[in-house]
Amino acid sequence: MARERQISVSVNGAELLRIERERASTGARSRGQYVRYRCGLPAALLANASLAPEDLGVRRALERRTISFGVSDQEYASLRDQASLPAGPGLTISQYVRTRLGLPVRHASNLGTSDRDREEDEAWDILRGLGLQADDYFEE
Repeated sequence: MARERQISVSVNGAELLRIERERASTGARSRGQYVRYRCGLPAALLANASLAPEDLGVRRALERRTISFGVSDQEYASLRDQASLPAGPGLTISQYVRTRLGLPVRHASNLGTSDRDREEDEAWDILRGLGLQADDYFEE
């Protein structure tokens, strides 16, 4: 009997809003189904649905969220192999999945570093690309 494994991917609030907009356009039933779809794994899709940003409870662009989804042992091995291909040497499965979602590899984003500055800029661009007022997601 095949065992199911869980893979978790860390995203920030802005990335989650973008993922949800894309998920709704594909008709994926859940975030996990959408991630499976983007990874080339079987996923159940339904009719398109819309989702308002306020429905997600995202208040800050850089707040951390986790998306988890299940895979079989065979799917896990396939993703692990893809993560170690020349296109992504040394990537963890979670980081590889981020790339499949169109997100940059992000190992750390500590305050006061260029990595954090880059993450803030990327979040700002994502929010503006979604037609949202980016300032609202960076207020204290």
